[in-house]
Amino acid sequence: MKKICDRFAVLAMIGCFIVPGLQAQERPTKLEVPTIEVIGTTPVPGIGTEIEEVPANVQVITDEAFDKIQAINLPDFLQQAMPSVSINEMANNPYQPNLMYRGFIASPLLGAPQGMSVFQDGVRINEPFGDVISYDLIPQAAISSMTLMPGSNPLFGLNTLGGAIEIRTKSGAYYPGTEVDLSGGSHGRKEWSISRGSQDGEVDYFFSASSLEEDGWRYLSHSDVKQLFGKVGWENDDTDIDVSITHGNTDLNGNGVLPYSMLQQKRDQTYTIWDNTSNHMTMGNVNASHWINDTVMLSGVTYLRRNYTSTYNGDANDNFDGAGEDDQGEVNRTYTDQQSQGVGLQMSWLTDAHNLALGFSYDRSRSDFLMTEQEGEEFSADRRVAELDDDIETANSLLGRTQTTSVYLSENYAMTDALSLIVSGRYNRTTVKADDRHNADGRLNANYTYNKFNPSLGFTYLTGPSSSFYANWGQGNRAPTPIELGCADPDNACSLPNAMAADPFLEQVVSRTIEAGFRGQMGDGIQYTATVFSSENKDDILFLAANTAGQGYFKNFGKTKRQGAEIGLNGMLGERLDWGINYSYVDATFESPACIVSEVNSAEDEDNCGEDQIRITAGNSIPGIPKHQLRLRGDWAMTSSWNINLTAVSFSDSYVHGNENNLHNERGKVPSYQVFNLATSYQTEGNWQIYARISNLLDKDYSTAGILAENAFDASGNFITTLSGGEPDWEDETFFAPGAPRSFYVGLKYIIGGQ
Repeated sequence: MKKICDRFAVLAMIGCFIVPGLQAQERPTKLEVPTIEVIGTTPVPGIGTEIEEVPANVQVITDEAFDKIQAINLPDFLQQAMPSVSINEMANNPYQPNLMYRGFIASPLLGAPQGMSVFQDGVRINEPFGDVISYDLIPQAAISSMTLMPGSNPLFGLNTLGGAIEIRTKSGAYYPGTEVDLSGGSHGRKEWSISRGSQDGEVDYFFSASSLEEDGWRYLSHSDVKQLFGKVGWENDDTDIDVSITHGNTDLNGNGVLPYSMLQQKRDQTYTIWDNTSNHMTMGNVNASHWINDTVMLSGVTYLRRNYTSTYNGDANDNFDGAGEDDQGEVNRTYTDQQSQGVGLQMSWLTDAHNLALGFSYDRSRSDFLMTEQEGEEFSADRRVAELDDDIETANSLLGRTQTTSVYLSENYAMTDALSLIVSGRYNRTTVKADDRHNADGRLNANYTYNKFNPSLGFTYLTGPSSSFYANWGQGNRAPTPIELGCADPDNACSLPNAMAADPFLEQVVSRTIEAGFRGQMGDGIQYTATVFSSENKDDILFLAANTAGQGYFKNFGKTKRQGAEIGLNGMLGERLDWGINYSYVDATFESPACIVSEVNSAEDEDNCGEDQIRITAGNSIPGIPKHQLRLRGDWAMTSSWNINLTAVSFSDSYVHGNENNLHNERGKVPSYQVFNLATSYQTEGNWQIYARISNLLDKDYSTAGILAENAFDASGNFITTLSGGEPDWEDETFFAPGAPRSFYVGLKYIIGGQ
């Protein structure tokens, strides 16, 4: 005990005083076991908490559900399986969707108002330069379980405004055997994966490799995703150590939104070519835990992560004036080298009445950003920027650095057999620095420090042997990122993700969430949940359009609110049909008045705001978030070997971006839509499994998002060079993000020694 106290002075010293007064109880189930009875309620793996004792509508999904639904990617799976989750495909690549949860966004795109944190084995994997999420770098074949923790939970640190996604990976101790998976189908999709897990005494290992290539259903929309994951563990009765490496190498072409006129003519065409993102990421991390005695656990995590991202965007030149001085198109390139490392330590105590955790974390990052511009004389017939100029100009070069130190405390106190009180808090101190390496005047230089203590208070109360009531209030914060501080001046707007200008101070975002609900089980085995929630953000950081076409800037925006309700029913019909129904109501609104630029909006308020500006009033709906969401699930065990899974998602209409005042009079909304997906699998008497999936079973034409903008091309796809009043005669239109058509996939899986 003395040796532990000497090494971890602060944490272990507290343990040395508290431990003697605690009464021992049986050690809980390990978190890496494929079960949903116990979940982690802190990023650093610890003792864990039973779901019934969490004062929120927490959702847990294991790898078994992945196999049944056969979703094409992680966000698609979350949309089908989790309440209040929707995706919009502004980039229109299957691995680059914006994921929305209760009106908060977890996006791979710079400029989105990020509001969720994502963890893989205790490591926060939001990229440091803009808090974005790279879904293509999460090793899907290695996922054991995912927990969706709702609300402004302070224990999960920065960016946990609306919730946190916690991913646990597989280990050889609990996932033994070999699995080889081959599949293919529509749009040139070819996919394979192989995994192997094993245990020999106290040592275990798990390895997975996967590759996906597809042409995509839209013109020139090829994707290539390669992932590797490896974990080696050592475990005895008191100690568990896991060392893992994750590697991703991806090349994604996302063709973005399409003007309504072109969408009606041909849904699979592309507006301009190319819009490419390439990621090369490697992450190593170590998780360790040690039972000091039957009541006290010391655990920790440390990691190194590096991601090199490059983008290529062929766009219409917003400065084109028809006078011949500016070319029709331009190519914007970015190169971002992001490096991050950190450590987290936690001491946990467990008794009959207390589940106490005290923790510390330190994270730092370095982001090296370069942006270049190159003009192209004209567009080719397929709207590709052609005849590029020889000169490639450097537009910006920035070195961004962040550093965060945090301490936190969590206590789950069983006051009676029925009532548990949950108290937690976390103090975050974040420093954000930026060094301008391009502009002589150093306009991008920044050095800001943000401090915040976030508390949370909740309780759970057992109202019966299999039912409970819960309520919770919590607060979270998010500090501005280097990209946001580098593009915060309305007088020096930028074109994301490809430019930055001066750096006025931005306030950190603070979110407060209150949630209450019931959950339990009826006598006939039907499980139910009913939840209401309300989250209010102060100083939201939004990317607003500027008067210069195609450009914008980050700005703190008063208050926004997300409130709603979730109702879920799950059960068995007979012995073969597992079913579920989930309904969500999500009302996301602006709560402060503001004037913003929206040149294409038909309800311009020139008198009160100025030319090309609209006025937002309190109560206006935030674009991109459908209020009504319905999910249906049916899983039939036709025989002991044959299984059929049907899922359906339904979303009401939502406002398009640029229509923040909700008054645009022509195609100002994304229409409501419904999508059905069918999957089936058959297990042979040997080691083979055959499976198939039909996505968008009814071949529904639908769109998931929209934005108001100018269309630089006519109905035949030709660049418009005619002038009107000295400006190009481009049409104001609504651009939509089209959903994929009906697609077929089949696969063959070979399993030895597993389940």
